[in-house]
Amino acid sequence: VDIASWQALAQKGSTHSGDFTISDNGSYTLGAPDHVGVIEGRLLVSGNATINLAGPLWIRGAGGNSLEISSNPRFILNDDVAQSVIINDGRLVFSGNARFETEEDDSDLLVYTSAPGVDNPDFQAVSINANTRFIRSALYAEHGQINIGQSASGLSITSFTAQRLFINSNASIEYSEGLIDATFIPSGPTGGNFTVMPGSYQVLIP
Repeated sequence: VDIASWQALAQKGSTHSGDFTISDNGSYTLGAPDHVGVIEGRLLVSGNATINLAGPLWIRGAGGNSLEISSNPRFILNDDVAQSVIINDGRLVFSGNARFETEEDDSDLLVYTSAPGVDNPDFQAVSINANTRFIRSALYAEHGQINIGQSASGLSITSFTAQRLFINSNASIEYSEGLIDATFIPSGPTGGNFTVMPGSYQVLIP
């Protein structure tokens, strides 16, 4: 993932200083080059708004967090945009039933965080405590942990990458066979598989 190129493209849009707050049920359009491409603070969503993504959006974050969602918004990639990225420098905190999706089957949306900046699998780069849905969208926390809380039993993610995945009690995760990915062995239309390596996990007993 060439994040530097996406950041450069996001900077072609306008820059919003401070936190960007969405607290109503309206419709917003974000993303470079024609709209806000860089948010210097956090994106705080407490309303059930529709947020149209017209291009890449770079959220610089403040206080360790970049994106905080406490409601049920919908993030949708415009049908005239084939690919885009929401870049976050800080943590992602989901306590609402947000939806990240694309309008076309062949389009892609990546929700990315670089937090904490260096590999630390104990750091909660992404905290999901609601039935957030990533439909034809990927969640990428390359340096930290994705934490799935007890109230996220309806969580749906097309694809995710993290240093560590932590699943709390009563949460579940379903692996969909038939995914085509060069990192799977074997790869191809017959589907991939994975192997649990002894010593690479631990069973936690309260």
